[in-house]
Amino acid sequence: MLVGPAMAPIYPDYQDEPEPLFLPLTEERAASLYALEMDGFTDDLPFYRRWLPARGELLELGCGTGRLAAALAGPARRVTGVDISLPMLDLARRRRTPSLHLVCADLLAPPLSGSFTAILIAYNTLNLLTSKEAVRRCLRHCHSLLVAGGLLLCQFHQVGCPTIRRQGKIFQFQILARPQGGRIIKEVLREQLPATAAINIEERYRIRPEGSAGAFEDLSRHTTLLGLPAATWLELFAAAGFSERGRYGSYQLTPWAEPDNMVLAVFSAQK
Repeated sequence: MLVGPAMAPIYPDYQDEPEPLFLPLTEERAASLYALEMDGFTDDLPFYRRWLPARGELLELGCGTGRLAAALAGPARRVTGVDISLPMLDLARRRRTPSLHLVCADLLAPPLSGSFTAILIAYNTLNLLTSKEAVRRCLRHCHSLLVAGGLLLCQFHQVGCPTIRRQGKIFQFQILARPQGGRIIKEVLREQLPATAAINIEERYRIRPEGSAGAFEDLSRHTTLLGLPAATWLELFAAAGFSERGRYGSYQLTPWAEPDNMVLAVFSAQK
Protein backbone atom coordinates (compact mmCIF):
# COMPACT_ATOMS: atom_id res chain seq x y z
CA MET A 1 0.00 0.00 0.00
CA LEU A 2 1.27 3.47 -0.88
CA VAL A 3 0.35 6.77 0.77
CA GLY A 4 -0.46 9.89 -1.24
CA PRO A 5 0.32 13.51 -0.39
CA ALA A 6 -2.87 13.95 1.65
CA MET A 7 -2.21 10.69 3.54
CA ALA A 8 -4.98 8.91 1.62
CA PRO A 9 -4.09 5.27 0.93
CA ILE A 10 -3.35 4.37 -2.68
CA TYR A 11 -3.58 0.68 -3.47
CA PRO A 12 -1.48 -0.90 -6.23
CA ASP A 13 -4.48 -2.88 -7.54
CA TYR A 14 -8.22 -2.18 -7.58
CA GLN A 15 -8.91 -5.59 -6.05
CA ASP A 16 -6.82 -4.63 -2.99
CA GLU A 17 -9.06 -1.73 -2.07
CA PRO A 18 -11.32 -2.28 0.94
CA GLU A 19 -15.09 -2.41 0.55
CA PRO A 20 -16.58 1.12 0.69
CA LEU A 21 -18.61 2.02 3.76
CA PHE A 22 -22.30 2.56 2.99
CA LEU A 23 -24.56 4.02 5.66
CA PRO A 24 -28.13 2.69 6.04
CA LEU A 25 -30.73 4.42 3.89
CA THR A 26 -33.56 5.97 5.93
CA GLU A 27 -37.20 5.61 4.85
CA GLU A 28 -37.38 9.33 4.07
CA ARG A 29 -34.32 9.27 1.84
CA ALA A 30 -35.48 6.02 0.22
CA ALA A 31 -38.80 7.65 -0.69
CA SER A 32 -37.14 10.73 -2.20
CA LEU A 33 -34.67 8.62 -4.21
CA TYR A 34 -37.48 6.36 -5.40
CA ALA A 35 -39.45 9.39 -6.55
CA LEU A 36 -36.43 10.77 -8.39
CA GLU A 37 -35.91 7.48 -10.21
CA MET A 38 -39.50 6.35 -10.84
CA ASP A 39 -41.95 9.28 -10.93
CA GLY A 40 -41.30 9.90 -14.62
CA PHE A 41 -41.62 6.22 -15.54
CA THR A 42 -44.67 5.56 -17.73
CA ASP A 43 -43.72 2.45 -19.74
CA ASP A 44 -46.18 0.22 -17.85
CA LEU A 45 -49.19 2.55 -18.22
CA PRO A 46 -50.36 1.03 -21.57
CA PHE A 47 -50.82 -2.35 -19.89
CA TYR A 48 -53.09 -0.97 -17.17
CA ARG A 49 -54.99 1.30 -19.54
CA ARG A 50 -55.47 -1.63 -21.93
CA TRP A 51 -57.31 -3.69 -19.30
CA LEU A 52 -58.84 -1.34 -16.73
CA PRO A 53 -62.55 -0.49 -16.94
CA ALA A 54 -63.31 3.14 -17.74
CA ARG A 55 -65.18 3.61 -14.46
CA GLY A 56 -65.45 2.04 -11.03
CA GLU A 57 -63.50 1.56 -7.82
CA LEU A 58 -59.81 0.72 -8.24
CA LEU A 59 -57.34 -0.45 -5.56
CA GLU A 60 -53.55 -0.31 -5.87
CA LEU A 61 -51.53 -2.29 -3.35
CA GLY A 62 -48.01 -0.95 -2.86
CA CYS A 63 -48.80 2.40 -4.48
CA GLY A 64 -45.56 4.07 -3.34
CA THR A 65 -45.49 7.74 -4.32
CA GLY A 66 -48.73 7.42 -6.29
CA ARG A 67 -47.09 7.31 -9.71
CA LEU A 68 -49.66 4.93 -11.23
CA ALA A 69 -52.60 5.65 -8.94
CA ALA A 70 -52.62 9.36 -9.76
CA ALA A 71 -52.26 8.72 -13.50
CA LEU A 72 -55.21 6.29 -13.52
CA ALA A 73 -57.58 8.21 -11.21
CA GLY A 74 -60.32 10.35 -12.69
CA PRO A 75 -63.92 11.55 -12.23
CA ALA A 76 -65.33 8.13 -13.16
CA ARG A 77 -62.53 6.01 -11.70
CA ARG A 78 -61.77 6.42 -7.99
CA VAL A 79 -58.52 4.91 -6.75
CA THR A 80 -57.53 3.76 -3.26
CA GLY A 81 -53.76 3.51 -2.85
CA VAL A 82 -52.25 1.40 -0.08
CA ASP A 83 -48.63 1.47 1.07
CA ILE A 84 -46.83 0.66 4.32
CA SER A 85 -44.39 3.60 3.99
CA LEU A 86 -45.59 6.92 5.37
CA PRO A 87 -42.81 8.87 3.60
CA MET A 88 -43.94 7.36 0.29
CA LEU A 89 -47.57 8.29 0.99
CA ASP A 90 -46.56 11.82 2.00
CA LEU A 91 -45.12 12.27 -1.50
CA ALA A 92 -48.27 10.75 -3.01
CA ARG A 93 -50.44 13.26 -1.09
CA ARG A 94 -48.52 16.15 -2.61
CA ARG A 95 -49.97 15.22 -5.99
CA ARG A 96 -53.36 16.48 -4.72
CA THR A 97 -55.30 14.09 -6.94
CA PRO A 98 -59.03 14.52 -6.10
CA SER A 99 -60.08 10.94 -6.93
CA LEU A 100 -57.17 9.32 -5.04
CA HIS A 101 -57.62 8.08 -1.46
CA LEU A 102 -54.49 6.92 0.42
CA VAL A 103 -54.21 4.35 3.22
CA CYS A 104 -51.12 3.40 5.24
CA ALA A 105 -51.36 -0.37 5.78
CA ASP A 106 -49.63 -3.71 5.33
CA LEU A 107 -49.83 -5.31 1.90
CA LEU A 108 -51.02 -8.62 3.33
CA ALA A 109 -54.33 -7.49 4.80
CA PRO A 110 -55.19 -3.80 4.39
CA PRO A 111 -58.19 -2.79 6.56
CA LEU A 112 -60.53 -2.19 3.63
CA SER A 113 -64.17 -2.96 3.00
CA GLY A 114 -66.41 -2.70 0.00
CA SER A 115 -66.01 -4.09 -3.50
CA PHE A 116 -63.48 -3.08 -6.14
CA THR A 117 -63.81 -3.49 -9.88
CA ALA A 118 -60.05 -3.91 -10.28
CA ILE A 119 -56.88 -4.28 -8.18
CA LEU A 120 -53.33 -3.40 -9.23
CA ILE A 121 -50.15 -4.86 -7.77
CA ALA A 122 -47.52 -3.18 -9.91
CA TYR A 123 -43.78 -3.23 -10.50
CA ASN A 124 -42.78 -6.47 -8.71
CA THR A 125 -44.51 -5.53 -5.46
CA LEU A 126 -45.69 -9.14 -5.02
CA ASN A 127 -42.05 -10.25 -4.94
CA LEU A 128 -41.64 -8.34 -1.66
CA LEU A 129 -43.72 -11.07 0.01
CA THR A 130 -40.94 -13.48 0.87
CA SER A 131 -42.91 -16.74 1.13
CA LYS A 132 -45.53 -18.57 -0.90
CA GLU A 133 -47.84 -18.54 2.11
CA ALA A 134 -47.66 -14.74 2.29
CA VAL A 135 -48.50 -14.54 -1.43
CA ARG A 136 -51.46 -16.90 -0.91
CA ARG A 137 -52.73 -14.74 1.94
CA CYS A 138 -52.43 -11.56 -0.13
CA LEU A 139 -54.15 -13.08 -3.17
CA ARG A 140 -57.00 -14.53 -1.10
CA HIS A 141 -57.56 -11.09 0.40
CA CYS A 142 -57.55 -9.53 -3.07
CA HIS A 143 -60.13 -12.08 -4.19
CA SER A 144 -62.39 -11.17 -1.26
CA LEU A 145 -62.25 -7.46 -2.17
CA LEU A 146 -63.11 -7.87 -5.86
CA VAL A 147 -66.58 -8.03 -7.39
CA ALA A 148 -67.39 -11.18 -9.36
CA GLY A 149 -65.34 -11.00 -12.55
CA GLY A 150 -63.27 -8.14 -11.14
CA LEU A 151 -59.75 -7.82 -12.52
CA LEU A 152 -56.38 -8.30 -10.81
CA LEU A 153 -53.50 -6.75 -12.78
CA CYS A 154 -49.94 -7.59 -11.75
CA GLN A 155 -46.34 -7.23 -12.72
CA PHE A 156 -44.05 -9.77 -11.06
CA HIS A 157 -40.56 -11.18 -11.54
CA GLN A 158 -40.04 -14.86 -12.28
CA VAL A 159 -36.68 -16.64 -12.12
CA GLY A 160 -37.00 -18.69 -15.32
CA CYS A 161 -36.80 -22.44 -15.68
CA PRO A 162 -34.16 -24.12 -13.45
CA THR A 163 -31.98 -25.18 -16.40
CA ILE A 164 -31.30 -21.55 -17.40
CA ARG A 165 -31.35 -19.92 -13.95
CA ARG A 166 -28.45 -17.52 -13.53
CA GLN A 167 -26.14 -18.08 -10.58
CA GLY A 168 -23.91 -15.67 -8.70
CA LYS A 169 -24.26 -11.92 -8.35
CA ILE A 170 -25.61 -9.67 -11.07
CA PHE A 171 -24.44 -6.04 -11.06
CA GLN A 172 -26.38 -3.15 -12.61
CA PHE A 173 -25.93 0.60 -12.37
CA GLN A 174 -27.48 3.81 -13.59
CA ILE A 175 -26.74 7.53 -13.20
CA LEU A 176 -29.46 9.94 -12.07
CA ALA A 177 -29.29 13.74 -12.24
CA ARG A 178 -29.82 15.54 -8.92
CA PRO A 179 -32.35 18.42 -9.13
CA GLN A 180 -30.02 20.46 -6.88
CA GLY A 181 -27.03 19.77 -9.15
CA GLY A 182 -24.62 16.88 -9.35
CA ARG A 183 -25.51 13.24 -9.82
CA ILE A 184 -26.42 10.02 -8.05
CA ILE A 185 -24.84 6.74 -9.05
CA LYS A 186 -27.19 3.88 -8.24
CA GLU A 187 -25.71 0.38 -8.09
CA VAL A 188 -27.79 -2.78 -7.72
CA LEU A 189 -26.27 -6.10 -6.66
CA ARG A 190 -28.66 -9.01 -7.18
CA GLU A 191 -28.03 -12.57 -6.06
CA GLN A 192 -30.25 -15.63 -6.45
CA LEU A 193 -29.47 -17.83 -3.45
CA PRO A 194 -28.83 -21.46 -4.41
CA ALA A 195 -31.54 -23.97 -3.45
CA THR A 196 -33.87 -21.24 -2.15
CA ALA A 197 -36.60 -19.01 -3.54
CA ALA A 198 -34.85 -15.88 -2.21
CA ILE A 199 -33.23 -13.11 -4.23
CA ASN A 200 -31.00 -10.79 -2.22
CA ILE A 201 -30.91 -7.20 -3.46
CA GLU A 202 -28.49 -4.52 -2.33
CA GLU A 203 -29.19 -1.01 -3.64
CA ARG A 204 -26.29 1.42 -3.29
CA TYR A 205 -26.57 5.17 -3.81
CA ARG A 206 -23.43 7.26 -4.26
CA ILE A 207 -24.65 10.86 -3.94
CA ARG A 208 -22.26 13.33 -5.53
CA PRO A 209 -23.35 17.00 -5.26
CA GLU A 210 -21.97 19.52 -7.69
CA GLY A 211 -19.17 21.77 -6.47
CA SER A 212 -19.69 22.83 -2.84
CA ALA A 213 -23.45 22.12 -2.85
CA GLY A 214 -23.14 19.43 -0.19
CA ALA A 215 -21.19 16.48 1.14
CA PHE A 216 -20.66 13.22 -0.69
CA GLU A 217 -22.82 10.39 0.69
CA ASP A 218 -22.76 6.62 0.24
CA LEU A 219 -26.06 4.99 1.28
CA SER A 220 -27.48 1.51 0.87
CA ARG A 221 -30.37 -0.78 1.74
CA HIS A 222 -30.92 -4.52 1.52
CA THR A 223 -34.11 -6.22 0.35
CA THR A 224 -35.08 -9.87 -0.03
CA LEU A 225 -37.40 -10.79 -2.90
CA LEU A 226 -39.31 -13.97 -3.63
CA GLY A 227 -38.04 -15.64 -6.80
CA LEU A 228 -40.39 -18.28 -8.17
CA PRO A 229 -40.84 -19.83 -11.63
CA ALA A 230 -43.80 -18.53 -13.64
CA ALA A 231 -45.62 -21.87 -13.30
CA THR A 232 -45.54 -21.60 -9.50
CA TRP A 233 -46.83 -18.02 -9.59
CA LEU A 234 -49.72 -19.05 -11.81
CA GLU A 235 -50.59 -21.95 -9.48
CA LEU A 236 -50.81 -19.47 -6.58
CA PHE A 237 -53.21 -17.24 -8.52
CA ALA A 238 -55.38 -20.19 -9.53
CA ALA A 239 -55.51 -21.52 -5.95
CA ALA A 240 -56.77 -18.11 -4.76
CA GLY A 241 -59.71 -18.24 -7.21
CA PHE A 242 -58.33 -16.33 -10.19
CA SER A 243 -58.63 -17.20 -13.86
CA GLU A 244 -55.95 -15.94 -16.25
CA ARG A 245 -57.08 -13.53 -18.96
CA GLY A 246 -53.76 -12.42 -20.49
CA ARG A 247 -50.00 -12.53 -20.04
CA TYR A 248 -47.25 -10.35 -21.53
CA GLY A 249 -43.47 -10.36 -21.44
CA SER A 250 -42.78 -6.69 -22.16
CA TYR A 251 -44.24 -3.21 -21.80
CA GLN A 252 -44.97 -3.35 -25.53
CA LEU A 253 -47.47 -6.12 -24.64
CA THR A 254 -45.73 -8.85 -26.62
CA PRO A 255 -46.85 -12.38 -25.65
CA TRP A 256 -44.98 -13.86 -22.70
CA ALA A 257 -42.40 -16.61 -23.34
CA GLU A 258 -40.45 -18.78 -20.88
CA PRO A 259 -37.15 -16.79 -20.90
CA ASP A 260 -38.95 -13.52 -20.03
CA ASN A 261 -38.22 -12.63 -16.40
CA MET A 262 -40.87 -9.91 -16.33
CA VAL A 263 -44.50 -11.04 -16.29
CA LEU A 264 -47.41 -8.66 -16.86
CA ALA A 265 -50.57 -10.63 -16.16
CA VAL A 266 -54.30 -10.03 -15.81
CA PHE A 267 -56.70 -12.30 -13.94
CA SER A 268 -60.42 -12.25 -13.20
CA ALA A 269 -61.97 -13.23 -9.87
CA GLN A 270 -64.15 -16.33 -10.04
CA LYS A 271 -66.91 -16.17 -7.41
